[in-house]
Amino acid sequence: MRPGFIWGPRHAEIAGMGRRIGRINLMFGPFVRLPLTHVANCADCVVIAAENQAAIGECFNVVDGDNIRVWRYVREYARRSGKRGFALPVPYRVGLGVTHLASIASRALFGKKGKLPSLLTPRRFESQFKPVRFSNRKLRKTLSWEPPLSFDECLNLTYEQAEQVRGKAPYSFPN
Repeated sequence: MRPGFIWGPRHAEIAGMGRRIGRINLMFGPFVRLPLTHVANCADCVVIAAENQAAIGECFNVVDGDNIRVWRYVREYARRSGKRGFALPVPYRVGLGVTHLASIASRALFGKKGKLPSLLTPRRFESQFKPVRFSNRKLRKTLSWEPPLSFDECLNLTYEQAEQVRGKAPYSFPN
């Protein structure tokens, strides 16, 4: 099982959505599709795979779908979490170019001893923000798996649950 970005209650902020600096939300590749899987959908998928003989020896990409883009996810996160700010879209290639320039400048000024924040390290930037598509077609075909919850249901569950946790109420996932 190879899950994408797992998100849910108390973990809605994911690496693929960019970085928040003060009130600015930097979104690298705002139109990139995120390989998301909600924790409830992911758990359902793992259970189905564990109980199905067809899954033995197979490798599956666990993603709910590929239709949610960074821009929408960040907008929903800001609105529902209350962490509003200014969304600044940065094309992926521009962000990657800045990391390469920062790396060159660091080597020129400090040699091999220069350390950069992970956001300005080209390899780390690529590992977090490079546009990559993952299909769950094999999972759907082999195990007949469909995510039990839609993206909107996952949003409601995540942020309603977060409110309950803040209010000290226990939470559970639907069956």
